[in-house]
Amino acid sequence: MRQELDDLVRRLEQCDDLEVDDAALQLGLILEANAGVQLEQGLLHDRLSSIELSERDESAIIERIVTLVERHEDAGRRQLFWVLSKASPEVLLVPLVKLIHKLASSFGEETAIQAVFALNNCLRDEDKLSASAALLQEYDLTVFLERMNTPSMSCRTNVVSSDLEKIRKAMNCD
Repeated sequence: MRQELDDLVRRLEQCDDLEVDDAALQLGLILEANAGVQLEQGLLHDRLSSIELSERDESAIIERIVTLVERHEDAGRRQLFWVLSKASPEVLLVPLVKLIHKLASSFGEETAIQAVFALNNCLRDEDKLSASAALLQEYDLTVFLERMNTPSMSCRTNVVSSDLEKIRKAMNCD
């Protein structure tokens, strides 16, 4: 992994208050730019604007962020899920599904919403989703999504019922 990326992740690992740490924002922007999103000029620090991630780099970042999510209490997880939501769906889906399956019962509302947004980004391509049926059957997220599929959550995010439907459809495909 490039030194600049390693420095950003290390800053997150040593940060007490992830809500105000610029490293999370910069990592998210790098992942987003890597996925082809055109960023506004000046959002990404100059020294980071030319970074192009390989799939290996992105996997390494995701692996370290997942470890941070597992280590942090709920208050810090929201920002980390935001960072994960910016990663390429192809690289993120497996670790994200496993992470949500493992920790969903401990998520507060804000963290759960960010986890749903990250998951939604991975579920957009239904062909790839069908190819992930075995993963989705092994790490069933329907309980988590059903818990999120309430009127109060619907007014905050309209993706939960759509994700629930996509996952159920993929799980029924063999």
